[in-house]
Amino acid sequence: MSVLRSRYILTGRCSLNAATALAHATCAAFIAFPPKPPPTLLVMRRTL
Repeated sequence: MSVLRSRYILTGRCSLNAATALAHATCAAFIAFPPKPPPTLLVMRRTL
């Protein structure tokens, strides 16, 4: 049981680390390349 438990903990930590790394990567991407607003909003702003 101890071996299975340690393996489960290790896999859980690995998946958690992967999730945090993915979140950091997405945050960095959003900061580096902010999502552009749709052209309709820009047109509405220009008309207003």
